[in-house]
Amino acid sequence: MFEIRQKISRLNNFSTIHFVMTLFLIGSYSSTFGQTNIVESKWIQTKNFMKNDAIDDVIREFDDYAETAIAKNQKDSLLERIVIYSDYLESKGEYGNRLKWYLYGIKQPSKDTDTKISIRRKLATIYQFIGQYSDALALYLHDLEDLKNENNLEGIVLEYSYIGINYLEQHQLDMAKEAFELSYQNSKNIDDHFYYIYAINNLGYYYSVNNENDTAKKYYKEGIQFLTSQHPFPERQRNQLALLRGNLGGLLLKTDNQNELDSAIEYTQQDYNYNSTKGEIQLAINAIIPITK
Repeated sequence: MFEIRQKISRLNNFSTIHFVMTLFLIGSYSSTFGQTNIVESKWIQTKNFMKNDAIDDVIREFDDYAETAIAKNQKDSLLERIVIYSDYLESKGEYGNRLKWYLYGIKQPSKDTDTKISIRRKLATIYQFIGQYSDALALYLHDLEDLKNENNLEGIVLEYSYIGINYLEQHQLDMAKEAFELSYQNSKNIDDHFYYIYAINNLGYYYSVNNENDTAKKYYKEGIQFLTSQHPFPERQRNQLALLRGNLGGLLLKTDNQNELDSAIEYTQQDYNYNSTKGEIQLAINAIIPITK
């Protein structure tokens, strides 16, 4: 009888301990869930303000969201959301708050290499825009190192092009040429032909800026010939084809050769038709202007 009472007593003690631990775990979970809800609700509110195009409210709410996420040690998604937020601000021509959060983002440790690369690249474009070319170049080169470590050929093609534009704006033509050619060479190893055409157009642009028009025309024609030989035609690359035709047409208009002048009018007309069909009125006007001069 005594043994039975001992067992019942131990069972009651165990039940009490189990009940207390269960309450503790539920309380801890509820606290964590509540903190997560607070952070997520602030992000949802930020997105709602974006939809309503209320930029002042967006800036205020995102700052509140980010500061809460940092305080609650919930930074996992913050970097990715900095990119979303800054893309919205970029569409509004805003720089100050983008710069603030880019500078925060590049200092944070993260296993999300793609997002860190995106933030550095976006910060670099601001530095380049305001003439801080060395700061921009340092960020591009950091990205390039990470992209090479991941063997990310698509990213490597893009990064070399950004580096080439950086050098070109500084009138460091030899360095620009090397970067654009490396972009072009790497693009040949990618199945997605978007990057190949992207690199070709940039090389053509480099040579046209450097007044090497025959070489520029060669690259533009290479891109046009490649795209028009594709069956079926890659629909998402129609804008690239229009761009190549417009760029080539602009160069051909500078010659006295009647055949080339006829081709120039045809190419610029095709560029104009594409952009006007897409509702890109300013691009369509830009395409047709060289013919009127």
